[in-house]
Amino acid sequence: MEDLVLFTRQRGASSNATEEELLDAQIQAIEAYAQLHQLRITDRIALTGISSHELFQKMVAYLAEHLSVRAIITYSTDRLLRDIDDFSKFDELLRERSISLFLAREAQGRELKARHEWPVGKWYKTAALHGEQNEKQ
Repeated sequence: MEDLVLFTRQRGASSNATEEELLDAQIQAIEAYAQLHQLRITDRIALTGISSHELFQKMVAYLAEHLSVRAIITYSTDRLLRDIDDFSKFDELLRERSISLFLAREAQGRELKARHEWPVGKWYKTAALHGEQNEKQ
């Protein structure tokens, strides 16, 4: 696999850990997943104190500059995306560029190439249908 890029974020601390400690735990889990599935991470974008939308914007800018990226790995969907508009744009970007998505916590070892395979795919379909129904009213 060529150019697998790690993207993740942490915003906020818990009662037991700082943002940095929580982010380090995500990175360790992602790296363990990658090693288990013989994936080579070529770059890491891991930030604290930013929203999923801010990370999404940084990821889009990164991908625009690095056209060789063929796969993204993250800890879980919510570490990457939480906004329905970003989700739709991300899906379009993955399809246009043939970029695969790996979710270390959620995918159980599968490479996800279409949004209906993502753990949030049902959420996306429900939200999209809800939006279409609201537009008709």
